[in-house]
Parts: sequence; structure tokens; C-alpha cells
Amino acid sequence: MKNQKKCTQCGELIPADSQFCWNCGAAQNKTAQPEPASPQDLAPTDTTGKPRTKTILIVVLFILLCLSLICCAVVGYSLFEYITWEFL
Repeated sequence: MKNQKKCTQCGELIPADSQFCWNCGAAQNKTAQPEPASPQDLAPTDTTGKPRTKTILIVVLFILLCLSLICCAVVGYSLFEYITWEFL
């Protein structure tokens, strides 16, 4: 993001050719000059090189929860069908 400028309303960095700020929605005037990107803006957020284990753990737990709910729904529906046909 080399061609960026600050929003005239909230100060968020936005693309230089933006007509509106994606953060606050304020209209941008055409006279604002692009601000060159600083090295801090271009650096990745996680400079340690380690995987984000907390995020990975949350995603894995969410997937396991979804799979267990699907399994419970399938088993519950199967039991319902079995009991319904058994007593009819």
C-alpha cells in the first residue's frame, strides 16, 4: 500500500484514490495528498515467525464443535425415525 492518505475525518489510512473512507464513511476531498507508507505500516503484524497458536486452536475447537453438533443431529434424527416407525 504505497499510495495511501489519511482520512480527513478519522485519520485512518486509506487508498489515495478513495472517494470515501472505509472506516467512517466520510467523503474525501480530491486535494488531499497521498501519504507515503512508513516501514511500520508495511511490516507484518507478527514478526516473530511463530504460528498464531491461539487462533489455530480456536478454529480447530470451532470445527470440532460443529462436527459434534452435526453428528448429534444425525443420530438424534435416526433415533427419532426408528422410534416413530417402531411404535406405528
